Amino acid sequence: MGSEIAPLMRKPKPELRIVDLQVDGWRNPIGLDNPKPMLTWRYESATRGLDLTDGRCVIEYAEDAHTLERGSRQFRQYFDTDLDTMREAFYEGPKLGSRQRVYWRVRFSHPDLPAPAVSEIAFFEMGLLKASDWKAKWIAPSADTREPVGVCKDPVKRPPETLGSQLRFVRYFGQYFRYLPLARPREIPWSRAYKPRLVYAGGARVGLAGGLGGQELVPSERFYAGGGTSIRGFEQNFAGPLDFLGEPRGGDAVLIVNNELRFPLYSIFDGVAFLDLGNVYRRAADFSLSDVRKTGGFGVRARTPYFLLRLDYGMKLDRRTGESAGQLFFSIGQAF
Repeated sequence: MGSEIAPLMRKPKPELRIVDLQVDGWRNPIGLDNPKPMLTWRYESATRGLDLTDGRCVIEYAEDAHTLERGSRQFRQYFDTDLDTMREAFYEGPKLGSRQRVYWRVRFSHPDLPAPAVSEIAFFEMGLLKASDWKAKWIAPSADTREPVGVCKDPVKRPPETLGSQLRFVRYFGQYFRYLPLARPREIPWSRAYKPRLVYAGGARVGLAGGLGGQELVPSERFYAGGGTSIRGFEQNFAGPLDFLGEPRGGDAVLIVNNELRFPLYSIFDGVAFLDLGNVYRRAADFSLSDVRKTGGFGVRARTPYFLLRLDYGMKLDRRTGESAGQLFFSIGQAF
């Protein structure tokens, strides 16, 4: 009888899943500029109180997903550890190059597991790491038509003459954003995602436009600034020249520079301190780095499982006569 009871008293083999692979707080990011990014993941198990000490965690890398799927790899990182301490690691593989994509997965093995736990395959892709990797082509006038002949995929805009448009103008808008983690990723309550919560975020946006053949730029093609995603402290589109009715006129040039420090407060709540600079210029020739409006302020973020809630109050640091002191903004998602 004892031999019949013994199998019933054996503990079932624990099962383990490795999920939520992230790189510098992002899933499958593209355009990383950190040569040694932080890799994070989570463990899930239906076994309560799972205690797997003295296990081995392995991060496997390859240049294509098929190599990992076949069980091969080009590089490995080994860690003798347990579940509680091994949930993140810096990339320590071969030196990364510009536009290089790396596929990776995590494997955890332990004598108590029926088989090693293996994650799904994830990837990350590097951006342009050296100044020499940036390539650009000037848009110059044609010797025959004196019109722009170069084409830049997104930032330069011209009206489609083939569709019969009588508008003749050229418009450029470029933007650059940088997010610099200042602390290691940590698990966020509710969402259970791993992200760095102490982050410096910066951005710069520049726009230049003008009519061709003596035409004036139409209002719909002018630049505007002010609002919860550009120069906080101003109402939407009110940072710049106004018409005789006191409404935003827009301009042929714009400059917006954002600086933001994001930091954890409590549980799902984060705080933000920001400084925004910029202006809208009536003519492109008026563009000047010394002629800018300045706003600053504070905000609160709530990280729900479904979306991020944002509340910001921006104050005009160079308030002029007749202007309001600032502006309150509530929206979904980060300002930029």
